[in-house]
Amino acid sequence: MIAGLSVVATLGVAVATAASYARDWRLALLVHFRAHLAVASGAAALLVVLADLPVGPKLFFLLVAIGAAAINWREIVQATPAAPPPTGDRRLRLAFSNVLRSNHDAARLIDWVRREKVDVLVVAEALDAWPGRLAVLGDELPTRVALSSCDVAIYARHPIVGEPSYIFANVGNAIAVEIEGLTLIGLHTASPMAEIHCVACDELLDKVGTHVEGLTGPVVVVGDFNATPWSAVMRRLIARTGLAYGPGARIGTYPAEVGGRNIPTWLAIPIDIVLTRGGAAVAERRHGSRIGSDHWPVIAEIVYEQRGLRK
Repeated sequence: MIAGLSVVATLGVAVATAASYARDWRLALLVHFRAHLAVASGAAALLVVLADLPVGPKLFFLLVAIGAAAINWREIVQATPAAPPPTGDRRLRLAFSNVLRSNHDAARLIDWVRREKVDVLVVAEALDAWPGRLAVLGDELPTRVALSSCDVAIYARHPIVGEPSYIFANVGNAIAVEIEGLTLIGLHTASPMAEIHCVACDELLDKVGTHVEGLTGPVVVVGDFNATPWSAVMRRLIARTGLAYGPGARIGTYPAEVGGRNIPTWLAIPIDIVLTRGGAAVAERRHGSRIGSDHWPVIAEIVYEQRGLRK
């Protein structure tokens, strides 16, 4: 029985790994589960070792399973290289949360934000009653930037400089503001559960990349990217803009809860991302407490040097 299971498991992880490079949008979704595929490949290799197989087939399937694990881990490591140590004399405590539009328990988010004493809060899916619920943060975070047609909102302790920029795709949106000597972009892309949404996700991230290319000085991009760091669209964004990940980039953020059941971060995928460039860096990043959303909230300490903001 173990022999048959080991063969099926090895072929399964090998096919899934190969399919993750496919052009078809459905197969390409496998790219987001590289960590899971790597672990499954390791388990398949263990099964092969334990299986009663002839030496030739045992060696073949063992090499296939180890190869699949190595390919997936290599992609993860290459996509999230270690960032240089942060330098600079300014700090900004930034929080992000996809609040989940249908989540009615705003008190948990508000309590968390107040405990953390954040300088900036960026939220996604902040529609319907959410603006009214978050209005109680007005004393701590008096600056609010939002549009009724945009599900991203920014709440800040400090005033913004100039006018915000709004970036839209067919589905998905972003807001860019200049605040406290840096440019902050908060975004929420389309969830890639249909081909049109995959196209919209790529479209928004490409537009954000174009906007970032037109900036100088410290830049922070944060939000629900609906894409993992090792996906093709994220690799393209990093390559063209020079944006960089900080610590914690590989830790899962979605899902945090399914059907009321808590999901550990090691089973989740990292799609709530913080990126920096231009003298800004993530000194520390961690998860917040659960707030009733299907995403973990994240908090990041940004260290940066203030410089000119635009070309």
